[in-house]
Amino acid sequence: MFSPILSGLYMLGIFSIGKEIILDSKSHDVIREDIQNCKADDLCCVPGADDCLIAGLDMENVCDKVNKSGTKTKAVVSHDAGRYLCDFSYFTSLHINRNRTAFIHVPPLGQPYSIEELVEALRVAILGMLEQADRHS
Repeated sequence: MFSPILSGLYMLGIFSIGKEIILDSKSHDVIREDIQNCKADDLCCVPGADDCLIAGLDMENVCDKVNKSGTKTKAVVSHDAGRYLCDFSYFTSLHINRNRTAFIHVPPLGQPYSIEELVEALRVAILGMLEQADRHS
């Protein structure tokens, strides 16, 4: 059985124009300008790291679990976590441990899902990730 406290880092971000839960599967070591045209001083997340890190968790599998769970919430897999704050957080965490890190973007509440619908889909997704992380132990 997994230990929820020690099993991983699972981060959430809001994607303001999203209509589904987005399970990010990779992250890039390049920081672009944010929506207000602000940039970090250093244009990479981890100096000397690979240009791209792929999650050790099988996000396609997690996506299938959510979409087959009977929840109203639809999930999709993305290969781009946004290239700014979300990507920075995801990349630095993947750099530490690819098998226990995930980033999920959610749509704003009520657009189109209620809090209860989002919570249920996130529960299914995170339990699927925890099962995989536990196998990597």
